[in-house]
Amino acid sequence: MNKKNSSGKFRMAGVLLLFAMAFFIVGGVLRNRTRQLLQSYTESQTGKQAESFALLMAEKFDAELAKLEYIAGRLESSPGNMDALMMRDHDGSGVRQGLLGIDGKTLYGDRLNVAVFEGIQSSFRGNRAVTYMDGEGLLFTCPVFNGPNIRYVLYRLCPGESLQKRFATEIYEDLGKFCVTTRAGQIVVPFYNYVAEDMYWYESEDIRSKYMSMHMEMEVSVAAARKFDTTRGEMLLFEAEIPGTDFLVSGFVPMAVATEGIDNVTLLVLWVFGLLMLLVLIGGFYLVRIRLKIRESDELREAKAVAEEASRAKSDFLANMSHEIRTPINAVLGMNEMILRESGDDTITTYASNIRAAGNSLLGLINDILDFSKIEAGKIEIIPAEYDLSYMISDLVNMIQARVEEKGLELRLDFDPTLPKGLYGDEVRIKQVITNLLSNAVKYTEKGSVTLGIHYEESGEEDGRILLKVYVKDTGIGIRREDLEKLFIEFERIEEKRNRNIEGTGLGMSITKNLLEMMGSSLVVESVYGEGSVFSFELSQKVTDWDVLGDYRAAYRERLAAEKGYQEKFTAPDARVLVVDDNEMNLMVFKSLVKQTLVKIDTACSGDEGIALSEREKYDMIFLDHMMPVKDGIETLREIKADWANPNRDTPAVCLTANAISGAREKYLAAGFDDYLSKPIDSGRLEEMMLAFLPKERIKIRMSTTSGGTAEDGGGSGPAGSSSREEFAVLAGSPIDTEEGIRNSGTRDAYRAVLKVFYNSEAEQSRELNALYGEKDIKNYTIKVHALKSSARIIGAKELGEEAQKLENAGKAGDEAYIREHHEAFMEKYHSIKELLASVFPEEKADKGKAEADAEMMADVFAEIRAAADDMDCGRLESIFSEMEGYSIPQEQKELFGKVKAASDNYDYDKILELLDRN
Repeated sequence: MNKKNSSGKFRMAGVLLLFAMAFFIVGGVLRNRTRQLLQSYTESQTGKQAESFALLMAEKFDAELAKLEYIAGRLESSPGNMDALMMRDHDGSGVRQGLLGIDGKTLYGDRLNVAVFEGIQSSFRGNRAVTYMDGEGLLFTCPVFNGPNIRYVLYRLCPGESLQKRFATEIYEDLGKFCVTTRAGQIVVPFYNYVAEDMYWYESEDIRSKYMSMHMEMEVSVAAARKFDTTRGEMLLFEAEIPGTDFLVSGFVPMAVATEGIDNVTLLVLWVFGLLMLLVLIGGFYLVRIRLKIRESDELREAKAVAEEASRAKSDFLANMSHEIRTPINAVLGMNEMILRESGDDTITTYASNIRAAGNSLLGLINDILDFSKIEAGKIEIIPAEYDLSYMISDLVNMIQARVEEKGLELRLDFDPTLPKGLYGDEVRIKQVITNLLSNAVKYTEKGSVTLGIHYEESGEEDGRILLKVYVKDTGIGIRREDLEKLFIEFERIEEKRNRNIEGTGLGMSITKNLLEMMGSSLVVESVYGEGSVFSFELSQKVTDWDVLGDYRAAYRERLAAEKGYQEKFTAPDARVLVVDDNEMNLMVFKSLVKQTLVKIDTACSGDEGIALSEREKYDMIFLDHMMPVKDGIETLREIKADWANPNRDTPAVCLTANAISGAREKYLAAGFDDYLSKPIDSGRLEEMMLAFLPKERIKIRMSTTSGGTAEDGGGSGPAGSSSREEFAVLAGSPIDTEEGIRNSGTRDAYRAVLKVFYNSEAEQSRELNALYGEKDIKNYTIKVHALKSSARIIGAKELGEEAQKLENAGKAGDEAYIREHHEAFMEKYHSIKELLASVFPEEKADKGKAEADAEMMADVFAEIRAAADDMDCGRLESIFSEMEGYSIPQEQKELFGKVKAASDNYDYDKILELLDRN
């Protein structure tokens, strides 16, 4: 207790010390920043004052010129009265006045050199002028007219010794000074009441160089003022142009004089800041004291909270790291799947199949970490489904074979050939358990063999079920009796010093034990130290196909052959195509249909987005959906072709339309399209059209194609077709033609993805349709029904598509009565299609019996979804939704969660953020 109190006091002292340091650092920064701002303000204000001084001097010069203009006017009207006028304005300050004739001769006063004083020449041209000549003084000149012509030039010459008395002005109570100079820096009017020391300092090289640095500002401004450090301390130097002349006002004022009173603002800011920091310090001091007292009085609760937080942090870390590692592994497996589909070489496909098995195994091992965190949180779930035992065995053998051979071990297989092939259970979790056992056996066996055995016996309790018996035997190091209890402790490794070179997390056996318990089984361990171990379990499984296992390798080879049924007509990896459609499902189908041609596909969800892409990128071909909201396909194409700067003005364009009616081709050709494709898109027709319009130099023709269709190429025959029929058997006899849907989508996997998008988007689409119907927005209702018609036809829901077509026709014809009469029935049929699809996606059914996620958990989930969507991390989103499948979503959050999940399925990250921002 005393140690904790002492530690707390030291921490508090440390906090106070850090606070004091922060106070001085922040205070210093604040003081400097305030001084900078005040200096900038002072310079700005002094510059404005310099402009005022310049205007003052301009007024004094104008007063002299005004006197001359008055005399000039009198001379123009009474030239014979010249003597009286000229004499009257003389004074005793040395100022001289005279009159020059147009020929340059002096008519009155002293003779002046016309070449020296440029102002005389300017006045002979009809202008007033003020000029200065060193040694002579300041000359004011004014023309005297005789009608439209100039008769004389009247001048007044102020000698240098009279300029200070006549024009110098006091400023800043004589604490600052200014003078009038030429642009070359020659002093015309000296300082008011100056002394020699002032002039010596002002004309020093240091000060003149500082004025030179200010001249650049004068190029874009009429005045400038800057603070400089000088031999007299901080000085504000300033200068400004005198309007109507070639002279400048130039001067200086001590910074302290210019900022008098303003420095008090800096002091005030620092005092206020210091007071606030003091209050914060006092408040922080009391908060720390209160916290220490609470900690001292509630140590047990704090210890529990710390332990729970550490456990939660550990689980979060494990989950996050697992997600990050899974992403690149999924990418590798995805690329390997393309090798399996596209390679015709048996050796390569065998290698690729082994990569897939090993990759899946690696993914499973990585998922151990995630599964462990899920198990701790109670989120993991057993999801049974039909599976082929021969495929599972092939994957297991291919996964472990390479590792066994690498260590020079023998892999022994003990399979009962009479095992039934088709079983119903959680294949993923069973493979995970067996993979863990096999991996451990190989890791801890240095010589000898590893045996995988699978047998069965019919269950006496229930017909149609068997008891699957699995064992893994090795000739490894074995396990001491006292170490058997450590076997299932997470992060605990047996004889760690002896096995330090063996990699592993220490999670595998703990996860295996938990998974088996969730499936109603348990792991049995028999081991003799130094001789080897046997791990075994028994699992009840329902039989769906009593065909015997036989040679599992033959079944494996059949599966490889089935996966190579589709072959594209061409490839064009250098071609780039733009597809514009407001329906995300249509874009997904299009990309799936041309995936193996290697054509680069860019997609846009609106006409404006498509136009923006077309302005940035040159495409080889453009596909535009006809009916889109705001800007349809015809308007979009017209805008592209009208823009002379658009690189795609002459790019071949094809219209995508669900209205394959008579005269459609002519209509779209007249609108500027090169051709059109009706929806649902026929993959063969699509490839033929791309062959016709893509640049020939980008196309590589396939020399041969595989005869006979499979479900992968839309044919629906062969093993893959059979598999697809089994998967979608629940839809047999329903209004959904799955074979047509597979043909429209390109592959069985693509069809399943399209079905899921259709299923997940039903709630949002229904809401929007009902809203448009209620608002009587017939135009957008028609566009929305048109899009739904296209989606229905793609998945093979012909009747729903026909009903949508009728509603679309009615909308185009303005027949609101038909829409009112049939809207409700149409929506019921639309919803019934979703109910049918619920049997295909059992994980989407009502989460009966699941634990309900509370409000706090949902808030955390939505925050994680927001962060993942912001990073466009589809793998992380997938993991989040996968974890939430183990929970029942609260009723008040169900609609929002469904919309967010649908947007995630469509990779619409902006939609996810929009939905979360609105709620």
